[in-house]
Amino acid sequence: MIRRSFRLKATRIAYLFKKGKKVGNTHVTVKFLPSGEKSPSSRFCVVTSAKVSPKAVTRNRLRRQIYEIIRLNKELLEKKFDIAIITKPPILNLDFASMRKILTALFSYIK
Repeated sequence: MIRRSFRLKATRIAYLFKKGKKVGNTHVTVKFLPSGEKSPSSRFCVVTSAKVSPKAVTRNRLRRQIYEIIRLNKELLEKKFDIAIITKPPILNLDFASMRKILTALFSYIK
């Protein structure tokens, strides 16, 4: 899990899904918006639905892996953004290194 200061609140998530820009590939979709001046850094949330995997253990492991990738690579984002990462079922076939490569490429696009 990431620190509370890096997590999005529910009201901001709803706004992000309505107004945010979208970029993605076959494994993940990333929605993002520039964050307000109040935010000290970029804020994140990870969405893994039951369509990705019916097992909660698998979804939670995937979520933890993505949060670890965010923790290791959040310095790639120079500006402050609110970011939602939505997973898709093909991501289950990837290992950690491949997920990291895909997400860092998407983060570099957001700049």
